[in-house]
Amino acid sequence: MVQPKTQGNHRAYPKELAIYVERILLEETDAGLGKGLSVSDIMAELKARYGYEVKRDTVQGVLNALVDSGSKKPSLCNNAGVSPLTEMNRIDLDNSCLNPFYTVIASRLACKGERLTNGEGDPAPKNAKHLYSIERQIDGAQIEHLCRLIEASTGVGGADALEHAVLRLLCGEERQQIEDRLAQENALLKSGRIANMEATLANLKLLEKAISQRQRVRFRTSDKGRLHSHTPYHLCMHDGYYYLFVGHKGAARSFDAIRVDSLRDITIAGPVDDAKGRFEAMAEEAKRFSRAGVNRMFSDDIVTVRVRCHSQAKEKYLLAEFAGNDGFRCETQDGHPNPEYSFMASYDGMKTWAMKWLDVFEILQPKKLRDDVVDIIGHKCIYVSARTDSNDPC
Repeated sequence: MVQPKTQGNHRAYPKELAIYVERILLEETDAGLGKGLSVSDIMAELKARYGYEVKRDTVQGVLNALVDSGSKKPSLCNNAGVSPLTEMNRIDLDNSCLNPFYTVIASRLACKGERLTNGEGDPAPKNAKHLYSIERQIDGAQIEHLCRLIEASTGVGGADALEHAVLRLLCGEERQQIEDRLAQENALLKSGRIANMEATLANLKLLEKAISQRQRVRFRTSDKGRLHSHTPYHLCMHDGYYYLFVGHKGAARSFDAIRVDSLRDITIAGPVDDAKGRFEAMAEEAKRFSRAGVNRMFSDDIVTVRVRCHSQAKEKYLLAEFAGNDGFRCETQDGHPNPEYSFMASYDGMKTWAMKWLDVFEILQPKKLRDDVVDIIGHKCIYVSARTDSNDPC
C-alpha cells in the first residue's frame, strides 16, 4: 500500500502515482462532454491497469492538489510540454505547473443525474459525489492536424505510437471520429501510392529491357501530350527520382533527362538504327552526363571544379553531395583546417545552385565559374540592401 510522505508543510506523493492518475483522467474523461470519474472509479482503474493499490485518502490528496493547481490561471513551466509533475523522484503537487494542453483537473458535484457546479445552487445532498475530469485547452482540429504532421514526417521512430499517444489527448466520440477519418485517408493514399509504385516499377522494367536490347521507346510526358519516339541510353536515380536519359533531337544538347514517374503509355518502338556503331559510346557519355548533375540539373558543359571548405565540419555536406562524381579527390593533406576538393560537375548546375553552398565551400576553379558566382552574390546583396534600405554590407 502506497503511503504519502510529508515534506515540510506539504504532503508529497510518488511521481508515478500522480502520472497514473493524470493518464487515467486523460483517457477516460472529458469535461466538455460531462464525463468524469469519482475517487472510487480512479482507485479501481489504478488497480486494474497498474496493479496499484492506494487508500482513498491518498487518491483524494493527489486530486485535491491537482484541483488546486487547476483552479489557478494556466501557465507554462520551464519544461513546457512535459508532464506537470516535474520532480525526479517524489513531488510536491502544491507547486506543480500546468500542462499546456489542458487545465489539469476540473471538479464538479453530481447527484441523481443532476450536475451542480461547485459553489452554485442548493447545498448538495448527502449522496452527492465529486467527479474529476480533464478540461481541454485544445480542440480536435488541432490534434487531427498534428496527427497528419506526424504521419507525413519521415524518419520518425515509433510514429504510430506517437500518433496514438497524441490522440489520447481527446476522449470518446471525437477521438474515434478522427481515427476513422485518418484511417480512411491513409487507405486512399496507400492505394494511390501502390498504384503509382507498381506503374513506375513496370516502366523501369520495360526501359531497362529496351536499353539492354537497344530498342527505341515511345511515350508521352503528360496525360494529354503527344506520343514521341526516343532512343534510351541510361537509367538511374537522382535525389530520390528515377531519370531516363534519351538522345536529344537537335543540336542544343546531347541528352534529355526525363523523370520516369512522368512518363505515360510507354511502349517499345523497334530496334535502334546503329549503323555507325555509336550506341555504346553514347550510353557511356549519358552516364557521364548523369554523374555530373547537380541537384538534378544536367548539362553538356562538364568542368573540373575545385572548392575549399570553410571548415572541417563542413566536409560532410560536400562529401554527401559530390563524393560520387567523376574525378573526386582531396587536394590537401589530412587534417587541413580548410580542406580542398576537386571533381567533375555540370557548370550550369554549380552556377545555378551556388547560393545553396555558400556556407559550405568556396569555389576556386574554374575562374569563370568563380567570377559568375561572385557576380550572383553581388546582385543578391544589392537586392537585399535595396529591400531593407540598409547601407550595411552583406
